Amino acid sequence: MSAKLKEQRAVVKNPILLWLLIHGGDPGPDDPGPVGQLTSVLSIHELASQLSDNSLRREIQAVTSKAVAKISQRIAKG
Repeated sequence: MSAKLKEQRAVVKNPILLWLLIHGGDPGPDDPGPVGQLTSVLSIHELASQLSDNSLRREIQAVTSKAVAKISQRIAKG
């Protein structure tokens, strides 16, 4: 019997998150700063889209959407 390898791939559908990940939006765990926090929140938002429980998915995405808005305002202010 041969062993079959299963490959798992993460697909990032959010263009903003993809841009942040490509361009080094996450400075590291020591001091994530607002851009690192934004990357984390966008990742959580994207992961929540894979949940089968609709109410849980909506709740998580609502909270992360508020966090994205708040962090984005802080980034815009400098």
